Amino acid sequence: MQNLIKNYFLYFFLMSHLLCPYLGEANEIQEAPSDRTIVVNPQKKDYATFGLSIAALALDPKEKILVASLLDGTIRQWEMETCELKDVIRIQKPENSFPIYVPALGFSPDGQWLAAGSIDWAIRIWGFPNQTTREKFKFIAHKGHVRVLTFSPNGRFLASGGGDGKIRLWESKKGFKEASSLSVSDAFVFALTFSPDSQYLLYGNYTNKEDSISLWNISTHTEVIRFKTPDRVRGVAFSPNGRFIAAAIELLEAPSYSVMAWDVKSKNSLFTHKTNIGGATSVSFSPDGKILASGGKDGIIRIWSIPDGELLQTFQVEDRLVTVVINGIERQDWIVGGGAITSLVFSHDSKNLISAGFGQNPRQWDLASGNLLKWFQKSGCTP
Repeated sequence: MQNLIKNYFLYFFLMSHLLCPYLGEANEIQEAPSDRTIVVNPQKKDYATFGLSIAALALDPKEKILVASLLDGTIRQWEMETCELKDVIRIQKPENSFPIYVPALGFSPDGQWLAAGSIDWAIRIWGFPNQTTREKFKFIAHKGHVRVLTFSPNGRFLASGGGDGKIRLWESKKGFKEASSLSVSDAFVFALTFSPDSQYLLYGNYTNKEDSISLWNISTHTEVIRFKTPDRVRGVAFSPNGRFIAAAIELLEAPSYSVMAWDVKSKNSLFTHKTNIGGATSVSFSPDGKILASGGKDGIIRIWSIPDGELLQTFQVEDRLVTVVINGIERQDWIVGGGAITSLVFSHDSKNLISAGFGQNPRQWDLASGNLLKWFQKSGCTP
């Protein structure tokens, strides 16, 4: 019990100190950061194996490598089959090793590029799978933190959203030169995705006046649809057939709808889910379009049927006793379940779901049985 209390105290202490620099980011644009940031390749043994605070996940198109970006400035790669930690790189300031937080991560559809967006206003792009500490491309993308990025399904564009209230499109075939930009918010752009046909952008507005999601035509730069939401939109998703859209809503004020879905053609509400515990922080449609997964601020993953919105099942990370090795000494310790689910990734066959979040290592779930298949640590899978 003493170890459990100690770990809870340590967890919340670290989380509060890691998150404090970013709590006010939605209300102001920070001063321009130093361009003297470096990418290093630290020893894998120097990093914790559990209790990771993960901002984003990306699964390569061949489903062989899982990549995660963390609050400690690291980008980590695991082999999907063995859960072996394959590589770690870290973005930091050279003078004091202060980590550069990486909130955004994504693969190009062909798996050629891995892109990362960070709080130093920059996007870095590596060739994959031969990722090294040297980026193929690095550029200042926004006058503020790069909060979200996504590749278009046809691979032509990389879209990014940031702390300057803008969405920018970068042409992948032209060395990621800027193709166009949209001024869409007076605050942060937290959520962003393309339609399956790559013709539209769906994004979440977070402003001082109104919270909403909007659908924009990329060619004409016109807004096609706007739906109001009760609070800040943390995640958006398009169904694979392009018929439905969904939003994850973080509830900062009164209890209200935290998961909302709509029919794009009719503009009618598909379903809503109401909660009073912090709301939702991530949302994703399965590749077969039959279900929607949402990740809650309460650490619970909920699976919804499409289109009727029936709650099919829930997954939750439980506290557990594990064996750890510290300085060559083996001991048992409690692992805290964790907090908000920040990222959800389906397998291509829609049979498995990978989740991660604050205080939560990546975990792979079997959707048919609800069983935990894999728990990604440093050296192998823990079922």
